[in-house]
Amino acid sequence: MLSTIRNRLILGFGCMLLLLGLVAGVGPMQLAAGWAVRNMGNATRQNAALVEQMAAAASSLEGQANELVKSVDVFILTGSRNHANR
Repeated sequence: MLSTIRNRLILGFGCMLLLLGLVAGVGPMQLAAGWAVRNMGNATRQNAALVEQMAAAASSLEGQANELVKSVDVFILTGSRNHANR
């Protein structure tokens, strides 16, 4: 439902920009290129934010995994490969 509304808004905005560009004497290709560049900029910023979030989550997960390894490292299982290395 929300994606349909969003798509209609984007389409309506694009049509409005096209009409304004035609009134101003800007060709449809120039207008479409400008709109595409702005959208790519927004997508790039969103992707950068997602990358930062994923890096923070990965770092946190790595820390949790290290803590888990330390917690279970006190147990020695007979016959385990790690037991022979200690």
